[in-house]
Amino acid sequence: MSVLRSMFKSFPTLLLAFALAVTVWISAVTDADPIEERIFPNPIPVELIGLDEGLEIIGTPPTQVQVTLSAPKSVWERLLGEQDAIIATLDMSEVTPGTETIAVNVAVNVQPSEVVSYSPRDFTVTVESIIDRTFSIRLIRRGEPGIGFQVETPVMSHQVVTVSGPEQLVNQVQEVRAILDIDEAEVEISRNIKLQAIDANEALINGVEIDPEQVKVTMDVVQRGGYRNLVVKVGVYGEIAN
Repeated sequence: MSVLRSMFKSFPTLLLAFALAVTVWISAVTDADPIEERIFPNPIPVELIGLDEGLEIIGTPPTQVQVTLSAPKSVWERLLGEQDAIIATLDMSEVTPGTETIAVNVAVNVQPSEVVSYSPRDFTVTVESIIDRTFSIRLIRRGEPGIGFQVETPVMSHQVVTVSGPEQLVNQVQEVRAILDIDEAEVEISRNIKLQAIDANEALINGVEIDPEQVKVTMDVVQRGGYRNLVVKVGVYGEIAN
């Protein structure tokens, strides 16, 4: 019993000694490898994860965040030297069509370290459903063939295409055009023409996909009756002056 009483009496002293020893150790470690709080010099790219294949972000998605970290000096050397030491993600798995504000998640793969702050902490994104519609191709001819020539009926490799993309953009499409330049044509035309999605104001719509994106147009160019190609020979007479 006397031994137990002696231990209980000395326990507070032992506990104080242990706390002092830990404090001294922490102080020594901190002096040798001080903790530094600073802004990570390079912005961290934001990775979008979990977005459903049937959805698409409208506009410019978030790109990067600036992160402030607290870490020992030796850890900072590793943070600056290792690729993907800090990862920023935007979880889109629960997003539905519409506009939502989503928090950015920042994770540090090098320890010990602590994320003090980062900016911006969230992004507002607008998401829409992906839809597709079918359109007939409208061929527009520009220019006139060479003098004495005429063009025959054009032949396209296909007549119909599928336009897909965000619902808002696809619904703006009024027609799909192929523009064929026949100016001064004198021989058969055979070209692959990139298709364009046009809205009601005659403006080009970007952000949608056209499948296939090109159409091959073939058109015969023939000479009119009463016309004939001749070679012009120029006769030179006399002598030039001294």
